[in-house]
Amino acid sequence: MLNDPLLEQIKTLLTAHYGERMRALILYSEPDAGELDLLCVLEGAANVWMELDRIVDATQPAAQAFPDRPFQVTPCSARDFDTGATGLIREAQRGIPL
Repeated sequence: MLNDPLLEQIKTLLTAHYGERMRALILYSEPDAGELDLLCVLEGAANVWMELDRIVDATQPAAQAFPDRPFQVTPCSARDFDTGATGLIREAQRGIPL
């Protein structure tokens, strides 16, 4: 994992929120590119809109602690990740697992 306090906090918060349901958290943007783009891979069905709300709530402390470091966490199901269901997922498959 990268030595980045923001990424560490995001992973800690999401792990606490999802527990064993979170299979992976992947950074798929360049760490120095400005906004951090992450993919949260979840076991079971993932209703994207519902999970987005949950992720925003769960990661709010990180957003407040690092106001100058924007990030976006996109949820997806483990099944969609394994099959590379979308271009975004295929891009994230080449990313950095945290």
